Amino acid sequence: MNNRIKKSYALALAMTALAIAISPAMVSTAAGGNDRPYVLTTIEVPGATITQAYGINAGGDIVGSYNDAAGSHGFLLSAGEFTSLDYPSDNVLSTVATAIGPSGDIVGIYSLKSPASAGNAHGFLRTKEGEWATVDYPVGNHLMQGGLYSILTDGTMLGCFHDGTATTTTAMYGYVAYPDGATSEFDYPADKPFAMFYGATPNGKTIVGAYRTGTGPAIHWHGYLLDNRGMTTLDVPGSVLTQAYSINPAGETVGTYTALNPDGTTGMHGFLVETRGLAAGNWQFTTVDFPGAIMTHVRGINAGSDLVGDYIIVGGDGKAQVKGFVASRPGR
Repeated sequence: MNNRIKKSYALALAMTALAIAISPAMVSTAAGGNDRPYVLTTIEVPGATITQAYGINAGGDIVGSYNDAAGSHGFLLSAGEFTSLDYPSDNVLSTVATAIGPSGDIVGIYSLKSPASAGNAHGFLRTKEGEWATVDYPVGNHLMQGGLYSILTDGTMLGCFHDGTATTTTAMYGYVAYPDGATSEFDYPADKPFAMFYGATPNGKTIVGAYRTGTGPAIHWHGYLLDNRGMTTLDVPGSVLTQAYSINPAGETVGTYTALNPDGTTGMHGFLVETRGLAAGNWQFTTVDFPGAIMTHVRGINAGSDLVGDYIIVGGDGKAQVKGFVASRPGR
């Protein structure tokens, strides 16, 4: 890595064996006309007030974030054990682990306590050996760093960065950080400002993400798919917001969309769509909702079509609770 990737070391992360809080439920979705049953299991970091699952690799290791009385932390869930992930600095306010590669390398975002402004967010890489590194886009007036959201088989990382000042964003770009330290930004079409990368196939040939159109009350977020055909908008039909977060080798893409309810309110749902080899007009979207939830996000998918995300449910005390989940097909 070049000198713009600052390294620090934390090889002695405490590994605490804790039981997963399990709340299984069976749901059946339909994509392409085929039934696709999933078992959904709630993930809760013990003692956490909020748990969110962001990424899952082919081996079933899951990363995400959780909040407790001490603050906001990342986590790794592997072989039934949680590891808390905090970027090693006394000045770190929060850590979010967004993706995990096949070898166990983890990427994400951390923010600083000082300066306490919108310009204090940075991407990070934590290797499977426990080595931490800051990864920021190196060129220009990019005071509002965005972070990393995906890591590929060869160690290539994808994320976004922001142009502007510490308080005003004038543009947002998806970018790629290569293992040798080089970077490249996505030169998005002029009519699609504020585009960011979220996920990619393991070979990096297909990328998914989100872009923004409009200003003020007319702002609208769209998902997109970027491959050798160019950039194709990926919006759930009837949605007022779509964001595509992750894609697996088979071309199954997942994300989140918001739609209008009959009473005029909006509801947020997860989705799954198969895109490989299909024209956009033939994409068939499947809604994924955690049973009983008032809001569902699907944030990650692996090669085995396992899904991870989080949902909001109202507890017996009338308060909203945010919990993570993993959805797996039985018998796989």
